[in-house]
Amino acid sequence: MPLRIIFPLLCLLLLIQIELLAQPADSLYTLTAIVSDDFFVPVPATHIINLNSHKGDVTDSLGIFSLPVLFTDTLLIRNIAFRDTLIPVAEVRANRQIRINRRRYQ
Repeated sequence: MPLRIIFPLLCLLLLIQIELLAQPADSLYTLTAIVSDDFFVPVPATHIINLNSHKGDVTDSLGIFSLPVLFTDTLLIRNIAFRDTLIPVAEVRANRQIRINRRRYQ
């Protein structure tokens, strides 16, 4: 067989194999991100709750948390000094950072 027929066939086989090995969009994975305030200062002791699975985590002293999520899940972020925040996992997955706004008490 000529090379100009074999080469496109090999490329096609490689593309098919890559598609088969791809991870499905609805699979469970561990999301790790940082919770920070308006000035990008990490916020410790913030509760992160996955509203779909009802699992949660608390940020450490550097504002980092790790939580099992699906791509379609929604996270609830709570801290007594900050406003409660709902954020989809798809937004967090892009930059691995969550910014929350400070609550003003009278």
